[in-house]
Parts: sequence; structure tokens; C-alpha cells
Amino acid sequence: MKDYKYTLTNDTSDFRNKLLNKNLSEFQILFKDLFCISVVEEILDKLNYKYRKRIYDPFLTLWIYITEVLSEDKTLRSSVINFINFLYETSNKTCSSCTGGYSQARERLPLNLFSTLAKDIGDKLHKKTDEKWKWFGRNVKIADGSTIIIEDTDENRKVFPIHPSQQSGVGYPIARLEGIASLGSGSILNIALAPYEGKQI
Repeated sequence: MKDYKYTLTNDTSDFRNKLLNKNLSEFQILFKDLFCISVVEEILDKLNYKYRKRIYDPFLTLWIYITEVLSEDKTLRSSVINFINFLYETSNKTCSSCTGGYSQARERLPLNLFSTLAKDIGDKLHKKTDEKWKWFGRNVKIADGSTIIIEDTDENRKVFPIHPSQQSGVGYPIARLEGIASLGSGSILNIALAPYEGKQI
């Protein structure tokens, strides 16, 4: 495929608004009033995260990444091609089909953005819980946890050490993921990630 290139203007706010109004998925319909540009920008401001105006700004990068996770084809190539198609459809413009720009933009996103956004959306959904989903008029919260295997890098091993029962040089870093959810809405209210330290009750 030919690698088309186009330099966009610094102001991408109009394009981002079109993205929100585009019926790309059921996810967008469900979270249209919760997941918006102002919410993301407010969180980035609280995190003191500075970024330059570019085509893959934090909002667009986050939105493309979420739709990528929810799609059947989760490759970078597919995500970029879908984005280019949308870009051309809404503005008659296009950009490079190389995945490098989008990949680097994802790496620039602060990890705290995901957890903070999840809790922000979860709290809003929790407060909108229908009365019929409440227990005697009360909002019920449930807690659950699991373990996940993380990429085996020196940096990850410093934060998430290998389990003591594993031989040196064998195995992957393991992390414990804990969450508190709203029983009525099913939304995540709080999440935490910590080193795995054996079975915990």
C-alpha cells in the first residue's frame, strides 16, 4: 500500500469532535457523554502532562487504542488504516500509513491516564445506577482481584519481582490486580496494581 502523507494543522479540535460524533462502535454510543475531550484534557492537566499539538494527540491516541482493543483485528496496521479511512471520510485528508507514529504516541500516554479515566467514568456510571439495581436503596460495591503476567524486562522485575518459588532466570514477573466495582452498574470504581506476594484472602 502506498504510504500517503499529509501535514495537518495544529488545531485538531474540530476533527476530534467529528470523531466523537462518528458512530464507530457500540462503545462510543454507550460512553459518548462520559468519555469526551474535556474529561481527558482535565485529567492530563491534573497529571501535569504536557504534549505538543500533533495528529496523534493524547485524546485521539487513546480513542484509537480503545477501539483497537474492542475490535477483532487488534494489529497496529489495522488501527492506523481504520483511522486513515475515517480521516479521509470526515476531512478529505490523510496521513502516513506507517504505524510508527501511532505506536510512539501510545508509548507517550501516561499510565495514570488509564486508571484515572476508568475511575472517573466508573464513578459517573455508579452515581447514575437505576434504583431497581440497588439493594434496599443502597449502592453495593464488590471487590475482586487476579494476577497477571508482565513482560520480562529488568525494569519490570525491579517493581514486580519473580516469585520466590521460581528458579533464577526462569519465569515472568507477576503482578496482583485488585479492583472495586459497582454491582448495579458493573463499572470499576477503583483499581490497584501491586507486586504478587502469594495467595491473599
